[in-house]
Amino acid sequence: MSDTYRGPPEGPLNLKGPDAGAPSLTRGPPRGPPSEAPPQRGPPEDPSLGGPPRGPQGAPRQGGAPVSTGGLQQQQQQQQQQQQQQHQQQHQHQQQQQQQQQQQQQQQQQQQQQQQQQQQQQQQQQQQQQEEESVY
Repeated sequence: MSDTYRGPPEGPLNLKGPDAGAPSLTRGPPRGPPSEAPPQRGPPEDPSLGGPPRGPQGAPRQGGAPVSTGGLQQQQQQQQQQQQQQHQQQHQHQQQQQQQQQQQQQQQQQQQQQQQQQQQQQQQQQQQQQEEESVY
């Protein structure tokens, strides 16, 4: 018992009441190293704990390809935009900015409609070019 106290208890201090025994309680062993607490929080990469988003929130707006190029590139751009919309819908469960993302999706859908019109125009131009070439 004498090892836990850093010296023998003095007699007069015990006569002052329970307040004199309080300093002896603070001399006990530490409650534990503080380094044990952070690992309990879990890795921030766990999606169930609401980690950081997997990628940028807004998809970059892709401009239409110039008229001189073929229509295949525009189709690829449409596929990319649709994939980006799917990623945004997955992020809506984790992020609070749902309204902004929905607005971005509506804008992208409008861009897709414009690109489809451009494709139709290009197809008509290509058909005209083929007809002109066949005449020669």
